[in-house]
Amino acid sequence: MLLATRSLAALCLALAVPAQTFLVDAASGPGTNFTDLPPAIAAVPDGAILLVRPGSYGPIALNGKGLSILATAPGVVLAPGGTSIHVQNLSASQAFTLRGVRAQLGSVFVIALVLNCAGPVLFDGYEFTSNQTFSSVFSTGLRVQGSPQVVLRNCTIQARLALDAQSSAVTAESCELRGHDGFFVPHVGTYPGSGIQCSSSSIELSRCRVFGGAGVTMSTPLGPANTNPGPAILLYSSTARLSEDATSLYQAGQLTGGSPLAAIEGSQSAVVRSPQAVLFGSQGGAAVAASVSDTIRPLPSLRTITAPPGGTMVAEVTTPPGELVVLVFGAPMPPIAVPGFDGALWLDPTSVVLAAAGVPLAGQPLTTAAAVPPIASLVGQRFGWQALAWSPADGFRFGNPSIFAL
Repeated sequence: MLLATRSLAALCLALAVPAQTFLVDAASGPGTNFTDLPPAIAAVPDGAILLVRPGSYGPIALNGKGLSILATAPGVVLAPGGTSIHVQNLSASQAFTLRGVRAQLGSVFVIALVLNCAGPVLFDGYEFTSNQTFSSVFSTGLRVQGSPQVVLRNCTIQARLALDAQSSAVTAESCELRGHDGFFVPHVGTYPGSGIQCSSSSIELSRCRVFGGAGVTMSTPLGPANTNPGPAILLYSSTARLSEDATSLYQAGQLTGGSPLAAIEGSQSAVVRSPQAVLFGSQGGAAVAASVSDTIRPLPSLRTITAPPGGTMVAEVTTPPGELVVLVFGAPMPPIAVPGFDGALWLDPTSVVLAAAGVPLAGQPLTTAAAVPPIASLVGQRFGWQALAWSPADGFRFGNPSIFAL
């Protein structure tokens, strides 16, 4: 892997691609270009940035167009309707960023859908928490299909399936993902959900809290019957890496008297998890089901705090004491395998710069801060951090990536 000598500030400026910026304001305040998202999305050019003031807006629907949709303050809400967010067919050179937006329950079961996007997709601060009513018991908060570089940061999603990944690569940092509890009233019912479900996919997680739904006792003509709880993560022909510290939590749903259930269930799948990851099964269930390959290995756990232009970014890496840790910064790309390294690299190796290196002591994570140049054209630009660790016992290991937009 190449480590360039340029500074982080110089790299930010070198990678910045000026984009046209437009203001969307439902209240039509000063400087407004559009009062709703659908006409703005239709009118602006590919790669534009939409700055959205607090208010209620129509759905986001993109087909083959890259955009950044950034809330200027809390309170940007997508009104109920059909699929609130539908992004599809992005080319490798197109990107989509959504930051600070809340979706509300509409009339369909998939609230946000990312479909066949070769380019990067970033959900930062996305929120969807449906209530437990008939119209929402089958809901999916975010479904990702056929997309190789999807990033979730600081997201809070509650649905029957909070995240459903199919034939995709996803990474999540500092997210809370909750599956619905089992639900049953006369003539209406659903089985408990999961925080994450993956099919033929890979997922990287750090500093996350993921919950399965609780089971339910139903009345049937033959007497009471139980539906078992949902696992925190359900894997089918997939891999999951948990680059976690002790703040994480992966917990299966509960049901008194139910059968034991692991926090992570699945088949033909593999889990690699740091020893610090916290996993709880249900009714004495295991951390990882016996049907899933389970490897416990020290992994660097990375958390970052971003900042706007003129501010200061902070990155923090936690590893076992005595390991050599290297932290790099660069442009994001789809994950690739690097010979001799465990895990995947999510940053373009031709762009990365060395941000920090050292051997952390117990209770002292490797921390670095970097100034963001005070250049307005950096707003909406995407960058990433990633750490790797080395020890004689475990060799080279990548930790989770941390991808963000300024």
